[in-house]
Amino acid sequence: MSTEVPLIIDNGSYKLKFGFANEPNGVKTVHNCIVKTKSSFGDKYCLGNQLEDPSILTSTTNAYIKRSKEFGQLTSWEAQSEIWDYCFYNPSDFGFDLNEHFQKKGIHDIKTPHLILSETIFHIPELSKNTDEVIFEEYAFSSLYKAPAAAYIPFNREGIQRSQVLLNSNDNIVSSNNEKEISGENYNKFQLVIDSGFDCTWVIPIINGTVFYEAVQKCNFGGKFFTGYLKELISYRHIDLSQETLIVNKIKEKCLFMAPESFNKSLLELSEKKIVKEYVLPSDEPYIGATSLDKEIDSNLGYLIQTGEKPANNRISLKLSDELFTVPETMIFPEKVKFDSSLTMTSHSLIEVINKSLNLCPEVLRPLLISNIVLIGGNFNIPNMKERILKELQLNSPTEWTVRISGETGKSDLFAFESMCKFSTTEEYRQARVTREEYLENGLEWSSRKRFGFQAFI
Repeated sequence: MSTEVPLIIDNGSYKLKFGFANEPNGVKTVHNCIVKTKSSFGDKYCLGNQLEDPSILTSTTNAYIKRSKEFGQLTSWEAQSEIWDYCFYNPSDFGFDLNEHFQKKGIHDIKTPHLILSETIFHIPELSKNTDEVIFEEYAFSSLYKAPAAAYIPFNREGIQRSQVLLNSNDNIVSSNNEKEISGENYNKFQLVIDSGFDCTWVIPIINGTVFYEAVQKCNFGGKFFTGYLKELISYRHIDLSQETLIVNKIKEKCLFMAPESFNKSLLELSEKKIVKEYVLPSDEPYIGATSLDKEIDSNLGYLIQTGEKPANNRISLKLSDELFTVPETMIFPEKVKFDSSLTMTSHSLIEVINKSLNLCPEVLRPLLISNIVLIGGNFNIPNMKERILKELQLNSPTEWTVRISGETGKSDLFAFESMCKFSTTEEYRQARVTREEYLENGLEWSSRKRFGFQAFI
């Protein structure tokens, strides 16, 4: 493969997505963490997706999870380098070896791939410098372009149009047919991106294709909060899973859904229809080898069973009811649940945070931004989340405004990667990237202050 095709890395706090720009459907998804557990043979360490392999991680109890990012900031390049090496030089697991994409031109001249990287918004400058240093001096990429994931979204015009919905005059959700917007520039000039990831949710306005940092707002709710709150509910009502973060995280991904209409209506339907999902916990027996043709049954994180099925081998199962939609409801109506002390004073709902961000934007642009909303991040994979946000936001907006929201449920976590692939084909990318020669000539300070980072735009 030509080294001119850039490598794309969407370096999330929870999962890392990587692949080459000309293979958007060949994206590899990896857990961005290192897990340590104790066993009868001593400490065991797992990298990335090894945590889902029962032959490697036999017990998830009291697992210590080390993440390279804390509060969205990349603070540990020791851990991140281990995970990157596991991804880039692991053909047995991913069919991917970065060494195969190097081109030797001479005895001391090796051509390496280009890199497009996502980083958290408001990344601390000193930590951002560490990233530049590692990428150019340790991995020796030929060039680098890095930006918040939201900054790439306007370049994915086809993806935005494909999944855009709005409310019609009968308050029914319909697809938006706004094909005329596809022509013209190769990016959308005005966009309101809502990025809900592991640590929190960011509301990010894009004006003239650039992040409008003065109006960027943060909402406290993220995947980490959802997992913690679900763990608290299950441990209080069913069985103590307070030390089983990995299992509860899997339950969150497999079972949760947003109340389609309202929280109270879903509670009423629950009492009438008995909406229940049953999740089977992993076996306590040591893993010797596969005991079933179904990999989920042998999973070290448990599995969700269909209605009418019975747990395999008389294993313990959880029957979840209102927990399924109570946890996501916190993002829309925080007052319906009980928070710990750290969230008592600052927990505004997502709708309030969106309106606060819009009020900080120029008044003439507010209707334009609210009609071009894009949802990205793993939390928007929760069923009914997009539709519920659309209804609540339209209800809390002026009547003459039309709310349009884009986002593919089930693929929201991959939307940024797809957008980065689209961005790699543009002339804007080729002009804005920093080459290794420019970095070595001008140094860390130049790349951080003049080319990357929020301080270059404020």
